[in-house]
Amino acid sequence: MQVPTTSIQHDEFSPRLGPNYHPTFEVFLDTSTESLNLKLQDQSGKVAWENRLYLQEARWLMSRRMPYSDMQLISHRSELSNGISPATLEKLLDVLIESKILTDEQIASVSAKPQEERAREVLQMVQYKGRDPSTILLSALREVDPVICKELEIDY
Repeated sequence: MQVPTTSIQHDEFSPRLGPNYHPTFEVFLDTSTESLNLKLQDQSGKVAWENRLYLQEARWLMSRRMPYSDMQLISHRSELSNGISPATLEKLLDVLIESKILTDEQIASVSAKPQEERAREVLQMVQYKGRDPSTILLSALREVDPVICKELEIDY
């Protein structure tokens, strides 16, 4: 299957800036676009900002009318992925298996990943299962590691 791509190499923005006019832009894409690599450059051509967006995942989440627990997981995904210790992750996996949210096969799949990818994988698996699993994960995290919840202001 060939994925449709759109490529805009260069476009200039009008420098009409003022005290109440901040530089903004919008990007409109076909609904078939799955990802976007977006770069902004200054006048000299130096990259000032760059980000890769995965739109398929974002569309799927928005179509679910994202519950608060999912928004908490998404908004803190990077910090949680990097901040959950291996010991905390093991305790969370126990809760997720006891709650029948993850299967033994899913746990084995997570365990096969490099350590730095495991928390991210678990967050993604739970998030895709819906509001109740996300709520259970956040409640368990609050119990197991209240410090990270306080630092990130996770109030679940």
